[in-house]
Amino acid sequence: MSIGMGDYAYSYVENTRMENISTAKLVAKSGGSYLVAIAVLLGAVADKMADNLLELGKQLGEKQEDNARTLKAGGIPDKVSENHLTGLLTAQGQLMNTFMQAMNTALKSVGEGNTAVARKQ
Repeated sequence: MSIGMGDYAYSYVENTRMENISTAKLVAKSGGSYLVAIAVLLGAVADKMADNLLELGKQLGEKQEDNARTLKAGGIPDKVSENHLTGLLTAQGQLMNTFMQAMNTALKSVGEGNTAVARKQ
């Protein structure tokens, strides 16, 4: 299975949305704060991104093994597919890095806002 940009967008919009709604409702019922709910939901998205990274890494590893076997047998390895997967893996890693930084900033900002409100009461 190849992971393309269409699959990436679909998995975040459709698949994660329903899971996140259920998770938020569970957190709310358990008495958790909205900060906890946000953290849980963002963590679920990060988990999906990590799963995509692992899948791309697995695909790249399999392609590299196939290319090594082809080269050993005297054939010409398919470097285009290998380079394509490497590019996708790099891009997904950068997306995850950006997301993790944004998640950290958002949670920190909400937490600091809560602290400021608590001081003023």
